[in-house]
Amino acid sequence: LFHGYTYSGHPLACAAALATMDVYRDENLFARVQELEPKWYDALMTLKGLPNVVDIRCVGLTGAIDMAPIAGSPTLRGYKCLEHSFHEEGIMLRLAGDTIELTPPFIVSEDQIGEIVDKVAKSIKVVQSGQGADEVLGGYDWYRRWSTCRGPTRWRRTPGCSSTAAGRRWPSWGSRTG
Repeated sequence: LFHGYTYSGHPLACAAALATMDVYRDENLFARVQELEPKWYDALMTLKGLPNVVDIRCVGLTGAIDMAPIAGSPTLRGYKCLEHSFHEEGIMLRLAGDTIELTPPFIVSEDQIGEIVDKVAKSIKVVQSGQGADEVLGGYDWYRRWSTCRGPTRWRRTPGCSSTAAGRRWPSWGSRTG
């Protein structure tokens, strides 16, 4: 008896995957990425001299910007950068601790690459101060509690963690625990 995941081998999921592969082939997206890779690399490397930028890595249209952590508050610099980018610059970033992960779509234009890098640079400059969580977040300890509740697994509920950390409402997870 075979047991698989809900959509394993589902005809609709397979049709969508085949159609996606056709788009990659018909629009020559992988060759496009190879053409854009040096431009993406050069654009990201312009961030190298910014405050607290430790390292920058690129492969294809994927980039990672390592930032120095704030003493006693690891991940806070990355979080503040994400917060500023989203609310003030209108760009969504992904984080892994104090590392900004950038993965634009294969259809990104050269102008959009410049816009992405400009907005990330502004956000990095805004969060350059080395203040700890209490100073940056106005004395609230909700970020630390949220990070602790979140744990190593995304959206994991930890006993004793509240979905209303310091009065901020987070999504309800119901009875999910893992």
